Amino acid sequence: MPKKNVKNIVLPHSQAKLDLYRDYLNEYLPVLMNTPYVSHINVYDVFCGAGVYTDGKYGSPLIAAECINANIEVAEKRGDSATTSISLTVNDLDAGKVEFVGQKLTELSENRFKTTPLNMTATKMFELVKDETSRFTNRHRSLVFVDPYGYSDITKENLFGLLQTRKTEVILFLPVSNLYRFTDAAQTNIDDKSFEPLRRFLYEFFSEDSRMMTSEVKNIYDYINEVRKAFSFDGSFYSSAYYIKRDRTNHYALFFIGPHIYGLEKFLQAKWKNDSLGQGFDVRYSAPSLFGGGLDEVDIYNTKSKLESCIKEKISNSPYISNVELYEYILVMQFLPNHAKSIFDNLVSTGLLEIYDDKLVLQGKVRGYYLTYGNYSKKSNILKFKLRTKNGTI
Repeated sequence: MPKKNVKNIVLPHSQAKLDLYRDYLNEYLPVLMNTPYVSHINVYDVFCGAGVYTDGKYGSPLIAAECINANIEVAEKRGDSATTSISLTVNDLDAGKVEFVGQKLTELSENRFKTTPLNMTATKMFELVKDETSRFTNRHRSLVFVDPYGYSDITKENLFGLLQTRKTEVILFLPVSNLYRFTDAAQTNIDDKSFEPLRRFLYEFFSEDSRMMTSEVKNIYDYINEVRKAFSFDGSFYSSAYYIKRDRTNHYALFFIGPHIYGLEKFLQAKWKNDSLGQGFDVRYSAPSLFGGGLDEVDIYNTKSKLESCIKEKISNSPYISNVELYEYILVMQFLPNHAKSIFDNLVSTGLLEIYDDKLVLQGKVRGYYLTYGNYSKKSNILKFKLRTKNGTI
C-alpha cells in the first residue's frame, strides 16, 4: 500500500489549530456584526495553502468562508437587513493553490460576501494588508490569520505594521519548538547563516538582558510565554497563546495579538473551549475536565493555583481593587471571568475576601461579581475587593 503524503492530510495537531481558528471566528464575528460601530469586516489569510486536503477536510481559507456564511445566515434569519459587509482576502505563493481556493470561495460565498484570491510573496502581502488597513475608516475591523511555513517572514516591523491602526487583530501560528531548540545556537554561532532568520527574530523582539537572551527560560512553556509577552509590544496590545503538542519534541503555538480587551476575551473563550485542561492540545488526550490532571508535563501559567495566587497578590497590592480592574487583569493573565468566580466564592465563604459597593458599604454574596465586558466598558456596578487574613485585614 502506498504511503500517505502527510502534507496533504490534516494531522491532529493541524486540526487543533483549525478548530481554534474556527471557534475564534464564530465567537468574534457575531460581536463585530452586531455592533453599530462596525460597518465592514476584513478577514485576511496571508498563507492560505490548498484550501482542501486530500482527506476532504477544509483548510483555513474555507473554514473562514464557512464561518462568515454561517453568521450571515444567522443574521438574515433574524431579519437583520443591515448586516455588516464582510470581505475575505486569501493569498499563497503557489498560483495553482490560489486558483483552486478562489473557485471554492466563489462557490461558498454565494455572493453574500466579497472574496479576493491573491498570488503574492509574503513580503508583498504584508505590505498590501498594512496599506489597506491604514486607509480604512474607524468603522472597519480586520482579522488577520498568519500561518507561515516557518518564521523567516515574521518580523517585528511586519507585525506592528498590521496592528498599528489599532483596528486589526492577528492570529499567528508558529513552530515554537524550532525556535526553542536553536535559540542558544543562534546567539553563539554568529557565522552560521542558517540561523540568520531566528537570530533576527530574537534580536528584534528581545533585549540582550531579557530572560530569553540570557538562557533563563526554563522549558518550552516558559519560552512560549516569553514570546507571547514580546508580542504585546511592551503592553501596547493584548496577547495570548494556545499551544499544541504534536509529540514529545514538537510544539506549535497560536498567538493572539490585538488592541481590544473584548477581542482578547473572545479568543480566550475559543482557547478554553479547546483546552479545558489548561495544558494546550496534546494528541494523547481527549475531553479532559477543567483544570484536571493527567499530563506528564506541567505548564505553570495555565493552572487554577496560578490564577488564585495572582488574584490574591493583585488584590493585596491595593487598599481596594475594583471588579473593573480585576476583569481586565484576569483576561490579561489568559483566564476567563468564570475561572475566577469559584476562587472568589471560596475566598468569600472562608472569610478571606470582603466585597464592598462603590460607597464602601459591605456587601453579602454577589453573584458573578460583575466581571463582564459590559460592566468594564460602562464602568457600572462597581464593586471593591479587599483581602483579609484570618487575623485581620491585609
